[in-house]
Order: sequence, then C-alpha cells, then structure tokens
Amino acid sequence: MTIPTKLQTIATEVATGKHPRRKVRTLIRWFGYHRRWPTVVSAITQALQELQLRTSPDFRDVDLDAFVSFSPLDQPATGPHPKGTSEDQGRKPEDLGSSTSGAALRVGMLVRPSTPVATVKYDSTVREATTLMMANDYSQLPVTQNGYQIDGIISWRSIGRSLSQSQPCERVGDCLDDAYSSVLVPQDTPFLDAVEKIAKEEVVLVCDATRKLSGIITASDLSTKYHELAAPFLLLNEIEERLRSLIDRTFSPEEIGNAKDPLDESREVNGAADLTFGEYIRLLEPKGDWPRLGIKAHRTQFLRLLSEANEVRNDVMHFSPDEPKTESVTQLRTLLIRCGID
Repeated sequence: MTIPTKLQTIATEVATGKHPRRKVRTLIRWFGYHRRWPTVVSAITQALQELQLRTSPDFRDVDLDAFVSFSPLDQPATGPHPKGTSEDQGRKPEDLGSSTSGAALRVGMLVRPSTPVATVKYDSTVREATTLMMANDYSQLPVTQNGYQIDGIISWRSIGRSLSQSQPCERVGDCLDDAYSSVLVPQDTPFLDAVEKIAKEEVVLVCDATRKLSGIITASDLSTKYHELAAPFLLLNEIEERLRSLIDRTFSPEEIGNAKDPLDESREVNGAADLTFGEYIRLLEPKGDWPRLGIKAHRTQFLRLLSEANEVRNDVMHFSPDEPKTESVTQLRTLLIRCGID
C-alpha cells in the first residue's frame, strides 16, 4: 500500500515532538476519497499503524469536519485529567468504550464541531439559563463548571416541576434535574446503542476521549438523523420505479437484456426490474436512442444527474456512516416528475 506523502510528512512532524492537527475530511482526501467507506477506513488504519501513529479522537468516531491530532501510537490520548461524575469516578478511560470496527455510525458523528456546547454553571441565574434557551430554541442545557464534572441538566421540565411544587427557582442549582448527570456517553458509542437511552431520557451528553463534554444529542436530533438516513432510501426507490417504467415501455426485452453486465453471465434479465442502477445508465446512454425515450430534458444533464444519483445509491446501500449529499437525487426525481415519467 502506498502511504500518501502528506501523511508521511505528518509522521515526520510527530517524530520531532509535534502534534499536528487536521480535519477528518482532509485525512480521507489524502487517500483519494470523500467519505468513510470501509475500504478507506481500513487503508487509513493500516497506514497509521505502519507509521506508528494514532489520531485523537479516533478519525472513525467524529464528524468529518472535526479536527484530530496525530501522536505516537504508544502515547496515550492527551488532554487534562477528567473529573467525571460520581458514577464515572474511578473508571479507567477504556471503560468508556473504544472503536473496534470500521466505519460505523457513532454518536460522535452527530456532534458538529462548528457548534460549541452551550452550558450554564450551577450558580448561574435561572433567568440567564432561560434566556439562553429561548434565544437558541433549546429545551435544556447541561450544567457544568469545567466541562468534566456534569452537575445535571436544567430544562423547561425541571423548571416547571420546581415551580409547580413551590420550590425556590432563582439559581440553576435550585431547579436542576440531576438525574441526567449520569447520562454521559463516549463519542465512539454506536449510534444504535444510544437510541434507547435517548428515547427514554430525551437527551444524552457526549464526551470526548478525555471525557470532556463535547456535545448534546436530543430526541429531536434523533428524529432528524433517522429522517436523513431514511430519505435517500425513499427518494431512490421512487426514482428506480419511474426509470423501470420508462425502460419497460421504451425498450424490448432483448434490448434490456443486452444492457446487463457481460461479466454476469448467470443472471437472467427479463425486464428493467432485473437491471442494476448502473445498467440503467448503460441502457439510456446511447445518443441514438435518446429521442425514443421522449424525455423533454437535456440528455447530458439528465445522464449527469443519473450518474450522481447512482453514487448516492452506492453510499446508501453500502451503509456509509457519513450523510450522503442528496441534492442530485432530489433534482433527478423532480426532473422525472416534470417530464411525466411515471
């Protein structure tokens, strides 16, 4: 395997005692990719091992735009000594979990590095907390002095409960929901493992490799993420149905069969439903057949959208953990509808 020159340069810097930082997206691009396919994750992992490097946090566990620092493989993750909650005290860092697989969807990928975590302190006024919540449309705020010791969460629910029970509610500590102090998950926690906890508690707090608070994920975030994951499936399914209809009424069974991958001799093709998405493109691409389709759209632009949609389909069907860019899929669907392809 050829290790990218830029990663070799990083190794040289680390050898001199430096800890260079780069975005995950940049690291992936050095290998000629833009997403965390299992193949590129494996290649990067192997290259890091050969160069005796590690990334902190692990490049597999965070958002593509998050920064990771490079350090010697045998050097532990750097950062201030964490002061966890009472439940976390005494636990070793590895007890919080570690990456053991390739590119999987993890909670750290839902934490946007460009969005700092909004917090309040235990002795802050409730007015300060509610102002911050109203200004940002938050339903709750983590309460912490230093990002490590999580005192709990203040929320509209905890404020309402204190007021309904005629309890003092001037300071954040007066109306704190301290039950949330233990809802702390490491950023490399598999997304599906955190779903049940998020659904039950409505929120979880995400910590980085040093167990410092790095993000917050709410039930609303969970709903949004599921929509992001499901929407491409639904869009692509509708597009394929429309393309199959177009192909079946335009081409003969023999022509459709000729679009099959010639290396796949054992597969029987009787109609468009037996073709792959890539074979749709092969069938629709010949310039001489374009008038037969009756599509009132520019041929080159249509095929461009079709090819881009195929790339998104590959991302989706191979369960890439990074959110696919579905603009071309939406545009292709709109074009098919407006051209009367149904």
